[in-house]
Amino acid sequence: MKQFFEWYLGIAPASPGQGTEWSLLYDAPWPSWMPLWLVALSLVAGIALIVWNYLADARAATSRQRALLIGLRLSAIAVVVLAMTQVSLVIARTGLPMLAVLIDDSGSMGLEDRYSEDAERKAANRFLKAASGEGSSRLSIAKGLLTENDGAFLKRLQVGHQVQVYHFSDNAVSLGGEGSGEDRSLTELVAAIKGLKATGTESRPGEAVKRV
Repeated sequence: MKQFFEWYLGIAPASPGQGTEWSLLYDAPWPSWMPLWLVALSLVAGIALIVWNYLADARAATSRQRALLIGLRLSAIAVVVLAMTQVSLVIARTGLPMLAVLIDDSGSMGLEDRYSEDAERKAANRFLKAASGEGSSRLSIAKGLLTENDGAFLKRLQVGHQVQVYHFSDNAVSLGGEGSGEDRSLTELVAAIKGLKATGTESRPGEAVKRV
């Protein structure tokens, strides 16, 4: 039904990862100070009055005719109340949440760390193997994590998010990615990450996060 109305209203189909959210906006036609229980009570009393009026004054009519007259009167009142509420349908475009990945490429990322825990050493060696030919620096480990198996980690993130990748030292610069102004395929994004060098003059993650 939603797809039919979106087609009828000329709303463009949602892109992959997007959807539409429907909501109704209206202004209550009764005073703001009036509680809902009093509004409901008044509504019931009004309906009862209309029914009693037709039952008392239209005795010559058949039951079916009286039911029709009551239905017409209630429908007319409902249309007037609906017009007074100024009800409107709002259709908003929704999308997957954004997820930013920031890669530090300052000079300190060119250093090599020694890990005391076996699990840490195994993880580091695994990612260094994925980034073969990149040395054994901190940045090489980060590259291996993000580019291993043709960017499998980034691909998993893209399942539930619009992923945007940045590199930073003193400033954050976009590498592109889904949902950015310079969208790239996963293959191009992996290649851009592999091309990063630890040449930044300083590391300012706080400023980078603010910019992102």
